[in-house]
Amino acid sequence: PGKDEEAVWQLLGVERRLRLGGGHVLDRGKHLSRMMGEKATASIGVVVAHHMAPLGAVLRELRAAGQRAKREAGRDAFSIALIKRSGGATYFTSQWLLQGIPPVAPEPPAESSADRTAVGVLLRLKRALSDTLSRRAAYHMISWLTDLPATAGTVGGVTLDKSTYADMIAQNLAYQMYRQRKDKQKPAPELDVLARDLADLAIAEIERRGSREASVPAFLRESITLAEFLARAERGEGSGE
Repeated sequence: PGKDEEAVWQLLGVERRLRLGGGHVLDRGKHLSRMMGEKATASIGVVVAHHMAPLGAVLRELRAAGQRAKREAGRDAFSIALIKRSGGATYFTSQWLLQGIPPVAPEPPAESSADRTAVGVLLRLKRALSDTLSRRAAYHMISWLTDLPATAGTVGGVTLDKSTYADMIAQNLAYQMYRQRKDKQKPAPELDVLARDLADLAIAEIERRGSREASVPAFLRESITLAEFLARAERGEGSGE
């Protein structure tokens, strides 16, 4: 309850109908139900697939997504599988409330703690790709990632510390976003904040995994690909998948 609860409702963008507290939930002031309590966690798998995709294959992907959430992200995590009709798949996996994303200074307006979680950053990126950026923005951001080092550290004999690495990612993402704005005359400071949060999220997620195979560019590519796909419906386009 309290500040975190309000942040969740804001993130979901739905009318508040429930009051939470003490291990119980009150629905519209009438129905009281007992819940699992504040220490309960939820690991969830989600699949986005074409409506003509074979149901058996979709269910297998759904079970795999749930297992992937627990395997790659641990408790209280989610994994989204985007299965394209043309072939191939994209996976976005993280914890619901990933910790380790540093605060932004100066404080951006109207940004809550929920906006800076993995889900919050993904939804903000989707909105930007739908409302603010051109259709080619995702393509340009992904193309730039090809030559990016997998993580901070020693690259080509040059030591790239975490702060410098994060700055490099954020500044280049912001540059690509600004180039692809629909209205280039209108200031868009929220793009700088989004680019920084996306960079910080990717680095925090890869650090949390602690695997040699984990890659910041790969996580960014998954994030941008999924957000762009979800943005198509808001742009009034068919997914084509």
